[in-house]
Amino acid sequence: MDRPDFVVVPRRLGGAPQPAAPIYLIWDTRAFPDVRADGQSGWLPAATSFDLTEGQGDLEALSLPADASPAALRGLALFKTHCAACHSIDGHGGVSGPELNAPVSVTAYIARPWLVRWIDRPQAVRARAAMPPFGLQGPERGAAIDDIIAFLVEVADRRPAR
Repeated sequence: MDRPDFVVVPRRLGGAPQPAAPIYLIWDTRAFPDVRADGQSGWLPAATSFDLTEGQGDLEALSLPADASPAALRGLALFKTHCAACHSIDGHGGVSGPELNAPVSVTAYIARPWLVRWIDRPQAVRARAAMPPFGLQGPERGAAIDDIIAFLVEVADRRPAR
């Protein structure tokens, strides 16, 4: 990545070389149990090529107004750090996990206790869930999950009528 000639040639830009930095390599470890057992810290064996995909979209557009609750504002920051790599809100965020607010918010059809359990330990709710357990550890973990849910409720309540 520190070489000046390290570029990618994205098809969507008509093949014009683009600087590659910053670039993030994310691989799906579900097919590699030995890598998963290593805590996903090992290198993908025998990787010879990579498919480029769109990243997190425009996370700057993912915001709340100043009158949002403090819990929702904390939840927004946590969502951007822990969730937006995979999930999106109204199209802003990752694409490998489900959109969480459109066309219907997850808060409309998943009861709060199940959202808490799902965010905390997805495999405790659904066998072979691809989503990892919530990454924050320590005594603030429960409050952080509550803040993420406050954010999800806030964005659901502020959705334009459809």
